[in-house]
Amino acid sequence: MRKSKPWRHASLVLLLLILCGLLTGVWAKINVLELSAADYPVVTDGSYSSLEEVAVYIATFGKLPSNFITKREAQNLGWDSRKGNLHAVAPGSSIGGDFFGNYEGNPDLPKGKKWTECDINFNGSFRGGERIVFSQDGLIYYTEDHYNHFTQILVIDGGPLSASQTLQVDGAYTSKEEVASFIHQFGTLPYNYLTKEEARDLGWTNKKDNLGQVAPGYAIGGNSFGNREGQLPDAKNRLWWECDVNVIDGKRSRERLVFSNDGHIYYTSDNYQTFEKLY
Repeated sequence: MRKSKPWRHASLVLLLLILCGLLTGVWAKINVLELSAADYPVVTDGSYSSLEEVAVYIATFGKLPSNFITKREAQNLGWDSRKGNLHAVAPGSSIGGDFFGNYEGNPDLPKGKKWTECDINFNGSFRGGERIVFSQDGLIYYTEDHYNHFTQILVIDGGPLSASQTLQVDGAYTSKEEVASFIHQFGTLPYNYLTKEEARDLGWTNKKDNLGQVAPGYAIGGNSFGNREGQLPDAKNRLWWECDVNVIDGKRSRERLVFSNDGHIYYTSDNYQTFEKLY
């Protein structure tokens, strides 16, 4: 009688363990929800409370929308959670921005992170069980049952990718979509952009707005952007530059692209008042 080889017994045991794990959910994966930023456009001064818009806002700007206030801020305005009176004392606001400790050690959330929480789909009266919990390094999770279970939210940048398929490295572009795609694809501005200093050397002045006369076909771009108001997400060693877009005959308008050395590209139509993330 032939003896069974030991590795066959080990393989059978391992297979049984895997089957048991699948049946009992021991190795069940955390649910993941992907959102396209292009499907939920947000602006810096917008007010949002839905799961999708708040998640995209956090992923885009690294903070909560301005309509969120902490519990302490709400209490200072007269809010009482037992009365459900938040919109009576702070119309349009939602609770958010407080520290979340994960004291129960929910295994859905990675360890070693600093978490912040906010209410989702708040109806203005009593708080429900929906929350977003997000970390200082960009992780976003959603719970609909008051921290019992979490779904990870992945926000996918939805920039104007279609334009990049037809761009030429030596091409001249000024439209919002084409310039954004050019920067995304090649990491630099098209050749037809001049810094303010280069334009002045050719006779341009901002007062005359005469770039179309001294440098036909060119646009202003390539100067640094300070982000002094802190509207765009900051990071160590991150640098920003800006350029005019949708330029007609060299004339400057309120439209700009602002882009970073690590791939972020934002569009503003109102001279830096609000921003839309493209990449």
